[in-house]
Amino acid sequence: MRVNVSWRQLLFVAAIVGLTILVMKMFEVSSPVSSSPSIKDNFVNVNSEIVQSTAETKKTSFASDELREEYKTVDTLLLFVGYSRSRHTLLASLLDGHPHMIVGNERNILYRLIHGKTMSRNEMFDELVKGSKAFMKGGKGMVMKGNLQNTEHFGFFMKGYWQGTYDKYIKVIGDKTAWLTSGIFRNMPHDTVTGVIDEIEKQYRVKTKFIHLIRNPFDIISTITLRHNNRRFGNHSDKVDDPDLLERSMERVFRWAEGSAVARELLGDKLLDVNGLDLVQKPVETLSKICQFIEITCSADYLQACAKVVDPDPSITRNYVVWSKEHINRVYSEIEQYPFLAHYTYED
Repeated sequence: MRVNVSWRQLLFVAAIVGLTILVMKMFEVSSPVSSSPSIKDNFVNVNSEIVQSTAETKKTSFASDELREEYKTVDTLLLFVGYSRSRHTLLASLLDGHPHMIVGNERNILYRLIHGKTMSRNEMFDELVKGSKAFMKGGKGMVMKGNLQNTEHFGFFMKGYWQGTYDKYIKVIGDKTAWLTSGIFRNMPHDTVTGVIDEIEKQYRVKTKFIHLIRNPFDIISTITLRHNNRRFGNHSDKVDDPDLLERSMERVFRWAEGSAVARELLGDKLLDVNGLDLVQKPVETLSKICQFIEITCSADYLQACAKVVDPDPSITRNYVVWSKEHINRVYSEIEQYPFLAHYTYED
């Protein structure tokens, strides 16, 4: 009797154990397999929405992009490298007047993507269009009267053209942020920056092009100094004499120059140097060169309309600031490192 009970109990226990193992197998979830990080993995950590590669993401994020007819034709993302106070507002305003170009005002797109902002293709383009429209409320939306030394209203409004909007579709879309881009190239690992740019091109389906707009560094430094003293416009009979502020302004420009040099080296033919003085004195020729670089047709009427907006007399702001011989020589010692700046002088 005891033997029969023991046998039945053993059989019952074995059945329960077997059933338990079967249930566990059915609901088992395997552990994820780790892999060593690549540049793309690092970019995912920075901005997962840009480089997610699952089929579900493509269906939810990029399929909706296809519904936006005005964005289907966008093939170029235009970015800027360089310095504050270097005629970027002028150039961005002129390009934004093209019927198939949009240039937003300092939306900091590259910086935001690198530092974790998540945007779909539509969202990024919407942001830049919003920046173009908002720009109309600022400098370029006002009509200019007089030159830069004696002006009532400062701006680059092109009557009858497309600033703040576009004609049916967009081919080139851009962001007028230069000094911050230079900071990215100066401060971030080179492989990281180029990897991010490659991923932007892949995920947003665009070519990236960069414009490096160059101005005499003595005038850049002087304009920054004047603005900090609220003396950019108006009466300049008394020069601003603030050696400490001038020194700080110089340091900022030197950092931007360093970043611009890195960008030129890393980007190669994705970057175009543009002389700011040529932009104001030879606008048709300079803009034609830019249009060719970004691969867009620019009509003769558009180029002439741009030329009418531009004041051909350059702003020489170094004349409104006290420069010591020591400060002048320090600028020379810094800019001689950079071929794109080395030819500038205080006397230009």
